[in-house]
Order: sequence, then structure tokens, then C-alpha cells
Amino acid sequence: MNKLKLLGYSIIALQIATAAIAATSVYTNLTSFMGSLSGGGEGNTGPIRLENRTDPATGAQKLTIKVNMQNRGLLEILAIFRLRALTQANQVIKEEMDAQRISPGASKELAATVTMSKEEWEKFQTGTSNISTVQLSFEVRSFFDLIGFGASVNVPALR
Repeated sequence: MNKLKLLGYSIIALQIATAAIAATSVYTNLTSFMGSLSGGGEGNTGPIRLENRTDPATGAQKLTIKVNMQNRGLLEILAIFRLRALTQANQVIKEEMDAQRISPGASKELAATVTMSKEEWEKFQTGTSNISTVQLSFEVRSFFDLIGFGASVNVPALR
């Protein structure tokens, strides 16, 4: 009978520990995700920044999107930012991503850069490109990358 009681108490303790870990992970993920995307980076530059540079020799465009991710939770997180250029049939034309591990209380910048030739850029600006959608995806994971969630935003291209 003593062994059964010990087993019962062990199972209850394991269930309580699992619930506490899950709650801590969800809290960490939500506060980090919402805090990063609703607030701004240092200097109030906003949560998402866009940089566009032209290579003077070739005319190629480098489009960089940066996101300042802040870990406001209790556990280390894995923050993932993905940038995709999609056709009308949702086929991926270009894809770039950045992933960083962020300790509690710290922040890091995630950046994805897509390079387009001069011809591709001109087609994109005039709406004659085969790119119909630009997709921005954010993902936050914690507790050995087992608990997490993400969100995607599709931005239609010029037409």
C-alpha cells in the first residue's frame, strides 16, 4: 500500500510540475511576442524597420527588414523571423530567415535581407513582377523549443 501511495503522490507532483512549466512557457512566449511587436526598439524606432540599399555598380536592391525581439519572460526563447516572397499560387520565390536565442531580460535584433536584381526591382515597383505577396512570419519558442507559437502577415504586392 505504501508503494501505491508514493506512486500516486509522484504522479500528482509530476502533473503539477508539467502545468507550472507549461504556464511559465506560455507566459514567456506571450510577453516576449506581444512586447516586441507592440513596443519599439531602442530609441523608439518602432518594432519593425525597413532598409533599402542600392548597389551602385549593378543597380541591385537589398531590402532588409529588421525586428527587435525582447525577452520579457522567465525562460530563454528562440525567436524566428522569416521573410518570404510568394507567387499568386503561394509558391516561394525568395525566402530569408533569422533565428536567435534570447535570454530573459535581453533583446536581440532579427534581420532578413532579400536581394533583387535591377530588373526584378523595376518589375516589383511597377506591379509586373510574379511576386504577389510578401509574407512576414514571427515565431517564439521556449522550454527546449517544445512550446511555442507564431503569426504570419501577408502583405499584397503592388498591382
